[in-house]
Amino acid sequence: MFNKITFLVLLVSTLVGCSQRDVENDINQMQSLFKQQSTNFEEISSLACDASKMLDLTSIYYHDETFYLRTDTTSNKKVINFETKPSLKEKLDAITPLIESLEIDDYVIFPSKTVPECRVALIVWSTTGLTPGEDLAFLFNPFSIKPFNPDGDSLNIQSKKKRYDFTIELDKGWYISYSN
Repeated sequence: MFNKITFLVLLVSTLVGCSQRDVENDINQMQSLFKQQSTNFEEISSLACDASKMLDLTSIYYHDETFYLRTDTTSNKKVINFETKPSLKEKLDAITPLIESLEIDDYVIFPSKTVPECRVALIVWSTTGLTPGEDLAFLFNPFSIKPFNPDGDSLNIQSKKKRYDFTIELDKGWYISYSN
């Protein structure tokens, strides 16, 4: 029994240790993608802002080709149909291929009643599990801006005891957001 537990602990530790991402490289690729696809990003933010005005106090979360409603107090609730809001479905159908063309599979549109208004997250990658997790995303109108300081910040901080967050400004309200 002890050997099985030891083996599992070692296996999980190895997998977690080997799954460290090259954040600096990912950010450089995101900056290049934003420059190359700036027109798509502008169109995404425009359509998403229109869609956010149609949301009440819930966010729309897109994951695995399915839309979910998300609130602060409830877990994701799968959207079966959009019969009461066909114009919202029309906006989402226009946004989704634009985002997928950026090779991004998950996104969140926040309702316009939240601050800041018209907030969008395009999730590049996110990890969860035994560690607090890491997230890297494009954000439009982020809730908070924590500028990256190249003189004092490091892209390689992996502290288990302290959250580490920063944003890098791109253009026209878009940012790269990283947290671990």
